[in-house]
Amino acid sequence: MIGKEKGVRAMLNKAYEIVRKPEVCSRPYYVQLETTTHCNLACYMCVRNEAVKHAQHLSFDDFVRLFGQIRPPRLTLSGAGEPLLNPDLMRMIDCARKGGAATMIPTNGTLLCRPGLAEGIVAAGVNTIKVSIDAATAQTYAAIRRQDCFDKIIEGISRVEALKQQRASRLPEIRFDVVILKENYAEIPDIIRLARRLNIRAVFFRALQATGIRGDREEEIGKDVDFEGLRRAVGTGIAESSRLGVRTNLRDIARDFQAYQSLYVKHDAALSHQVCLLPWLQCFISVTGELSPCCATYMNEGISAGNVFEQGFEAVWNGPKMQAIRRQFRSKRNSFAVCRDCIPRSLPVLLKMSAMLPGFMARRSLLPRD
Repeated sequence: MIGKEKGVRAMLNKAYEIVRKPEVCSRPYYVQLETTTHCNLACYMCVRNEAVKHAQHLSFDDFVRLFGQIRPPRLTLSGAGEPLLNPDLMRMIDCARKGGAATMIPTNGTLLCRPGLAEGIVAAGVNTIKVSIDAATAQTYAAIRRQDCFDKIIEGISRVEALKQQRASRLPEIRFDVVILKENYAEIPDIIRLARRLNIRAVFFRALQATGIRGDREEEIGKDVDFEGLRRAVGTGIAESSRLGVRTNLRDIARDFQAYQSLYVKHDAALSHQVCLLPWLQCFISVTGELSPCCATYMNEGISAGNVFEQGFEAVWNGPKMQAIRRQFRSKRNSFAVCRDCIPRSLPVLLKMSAMLPGFMARRSLLPRD
């Protein structure tokens, strides 16, 4: 009971900070910790191709040392690399779970069918697996991901689901994440159908943040997009998600379609003028210890408030650079280019995403499906 009351007080305090937006605040509710910068894919639209020069794993000792300083309620183990490549990942998850953190693993899903890996994930008590698949067919997947791994992903997801049924467990919840590209937008309804067939009940569609990716934005992703075709695919996807009981954010995309369309042809979507709350709510920490408001501000622009391994977490989280970042966000005069291509995580957006997406904020999805 004491622990529960302490947790409630912490949440109330964090809610107060979100409203007041002070320059110094309590520990983050949500931490994204980069466990590796190694990856087994080389997707053409990924900023990792430019951001990572010397790939490395986060050591288990560094994880334990850092986690002990923060103990966040929610922890995502991801960054520029594929988390499942870190040999100590299951030990990290076990440590986080014993420390009271719900954990999420974003993954490309290609390694889930490796012997013993699905069993280890289910046994470790991972709360959420976010699979970035970006396609409903093997042909489209190969065009985007540059490897023929589609069938491996389906096999791996099926294995995890079978293990969950054997153990009568609802965990880990699995969701799809899909970056909308010229190669895959026609498959939006099919991706929803695939999700339902695999017993996945949430799909999040996103535009690509191209800041930091080499080459011209339009040349990379917007040149051949048929936006009327995309609009029709979104409409069909909304109907399919409702029919099949799969939660999506397609209604939001349809409502703000012009803003989403602008993401593919210019660097200023003007999606919202609301204040993004992430600098008070969460942080991203790179494999080398650099702290930034989110993964995009670090990986796409290299913005760091300091190094937690050298200075300690509290000295960076509430240090002068992070305080200056909070002032920028609070004043709505944020100078970060990557933020112009992002939906600000305002309170209404956070609540809606929390309700729709397993593993985003709440432990269970609470609102009706799309």
